[in-house]
Amino acid sequence: MTDRLRDVFADLLDDEPPMRLAVPVVMAAGRRRLGRRRRVVVGTAIGALVAFGAAGTALAVRTEQPPVVADRNVTDASVLPAASGSSTAPASRGPTATTLPDPGFEHSPPGWATFGPETVLTPVGTARSGRRALRITTTVTRPEVAGATNRPVLVKTVAGARYTATCWARSSSPIDAYVKLQEYTADWQRAGDPAASAPVRLADPARWYQVTVTYTAARTGSQLPLTVYTDDLRGGAGALLVDDCSLTVGP
Repeated sequence: MTDRLRDVFADLLDDEPPMRLAVPVVMAAGRRRLGRRRRVVVGTAIGALVAFGAAGTALAVRTEQPPVVADRNVTDASVLPAASGSSTAPASRGPTATTLPDPGFEHSPPGWATFGPETVLTPVGTARSGRRALRITTTVTRPEVAGATNRPVLVKTVAGARYTATCWARSSSPIDAYVKLQEYTADWQRAGDPAASAPVRLADPARWYQVTVTYTAARTGSQLPLTVYTDDLRGGAGALLVDDCSLTVGP
């Protein structure tokens, strides 16, 4: 009996095959066994190739998917895609408006206090915008300072911050108009030097003129009232009209 036949018997039987079996029978059984083994091997190989191909396809699909961000509330700009044509430089910030009581003098009486002796404040319908403006007069017959200061003072300063005050003014007679900022502590002690605008001549009675001054705060937490006034007003000889005042902080 050849070694090949012995191997076939070893696959078919647990014990050593009996020597008396017919050779044709044994050969037929061996061929059937070998056929089954080949089919098993081929089938296993095909299955492995199919599984490998499927795994490769799944891997390719996975690698083509975009990464998933676990937290949808991410606000860090470094992990977000930049918009087309956008710049990473921060946007410049302009001046920020602060709060003035009745900046357009729409209330009656207005939310402002008199500045100067014997000054009279009267809301009138000759407005630059809105329904009313503020008419400032005096009962003093000689040239005198007369104006209005915002009350209450709602602005609290920040040391080193730049504040810009603006009012629009006009007059039926040619007089000079000013805007002033003066820093005070909470108990109305001066906390810095007053800042007054250059005089603006109100030469055209039909025109509104812009009057502006800028001041840098000396302390934090001070009051910063805005005053608009003239220094050459007389009783019965004209009036100062004021409208649309503002106070901003920033560049």
